[in-house]
Amino acid sequence: MIAITRALAFSLLLLPIGAPQAQPQTYPSKPIKIVAPYPAGGYFDTMARALGNRMGQLLGQVFVVENRAGANGLIGAQAVATAAPDGYTLLLGGIGPNGTNVALYDKLPYNPERDFAPIVHITNSPCILVVNPDLPVKNVGELLAMIRREPGKLSYASASVGSSQHLFAELFLAETGTRMTHIPYKGSNPSVVAVLSGEVPVSFGIAADVIEHVKSGRLRALATTGARRIAQLPDVPTMAEAGVPNLVANAWFGLYAPAGTPESVIDLLHEKARIALQDQDVRDRVSANGAAEVVAGSPQELRALQAGEIARWTRLVKQAKLTAE
Repeated sequence: MIAITRALAFSLLLLPIGAPQAQPQTYPSKPIKIVAPYPAGGYFDTMARALGNRMGQLLGQVFVVENRAGANGLIGAQAVATAAPDGYTLLLGGIGPNGTNVALYDKLPYNPERDFAPIVHITNSPCILVVNPDLPVKNVGELLAMIRREPGKLSYASASVGSSQHLFAELFLAETGTRMTHIPYKGSNPSVVAVLSGEVPVSFGIAADVIEHVKSGRLRALATTGARRIAQLPDVPTMAEAGVPNLVANAWFGLYAPAGTPESVIDLLHEKARIALQDQDVRDRVSANGAAEVVAGSPQELRALQAGEIARWTRLVKQAKLTAE
């Protein structure tokens, strides 16, 4: 019996050391892709590149940003929802693809809560009600007076149907009992360009996308949707200060992996993202130099925020009878 046992032990020593079941592969061992579900040049894209670059340095791997725009982030989000849950395909998500789409699309090809694993809550950003300077209004009261004179004649631009710019505008119209015509674009950057050129006179632009244009005088800011004034624009009132007390809302952004991604991978990515968001250059870029609040929240906090926002905006979508086009 002793001889048999020794022989068995010796034979085990001869097994291949690299057998897959004996030693799991170290993560990450190859480049990691972040899908930005909106066009290059906008806030999603900027955030993905700033955060991905620093996380890549911390993890010793290249982060590649892939822009997959369309349908308020639906196309990019679906691509990640169906990707292998191995930590090599991530989503720079937020209020549209991970929040409001579930209310807007009757047959959404993914479930925002079931099909993604939250990694980190990156930022919150108010929107700013901006107008082209050629529009003869200086404050919210004057804008409302113009809208009421000819309901539906004035138009506003947004990044897409169901985007934060669209829903914040609809909340504004619901709270003030007014009506404007919605002109959706394919991304935040094109919608900002439309207002800059005068093609469309009004927008609720994400602060990070429009603040420099406001500071340069190319856009006029009437109010911000945050609970507090933006430090860079101390003369611009909040909506409450401008006479619309119930309009307090932020666009929010987070990093996600496909559901089923190992918890150890989620924990590692969260740790590196949190460290990356402490870097001053990264903070400056993802906050647009303070226009947005850097949160660096936990996966659990992001999941709770998402659930509350889905409930909130679903109520508005039903009330306003909005649908995806």
